Amino acid sequence: MIETKTVVIQDGKVINIGDWDYGYTQVVLNEEEIREAHQLINFLESERDRKLMDFEKEKQKEGYEGPDELVLPEVDVEIPESIIENQVTNPLPEGATFEQMEVEYTVDGGYRVIDAPTPKTNQERIVELEDTIITLLEEL
Repeated sequence: MIETKTVVIQDGKVINIGDWDYGYTQVVLNEEEIREAHQLINFLESERDRKLMDFEKEKQKEGYEGPDELVLPEVDVEIPESIIENQVTNPLPEGATFEQMEVEYTVDGGYRVIDAPTPKTNQERIVELEDTIITLLEEL
């Protein structure tokens, strides 16, 4: 079946039939900032827990006359929202262009450009090499 598809050309050669796969991947741009916020929260919570445990130990001592409760502020650190960007991992090669060309679906499961030379099979290349060897041997 013949159809028209986008073809990517570089230096006069077809390097891709169909849309180019830029290989986008999502990257968190502020990952370090988020990690630091989480580390700060963990540190402040552990310090808060340590102060509460020290206070409870102090209350258990004989003759303690301090307050019955220790009021500590809540840990209030804002975790920044992720800033996500799509980054290209497979950029279009320099000098490559897009063209619309007629292509056909081949029996091996791929597309080929109409009127483009069909690559030789391994068997055809072997026969060609054998013929060349025979010709060279005959010339000796």
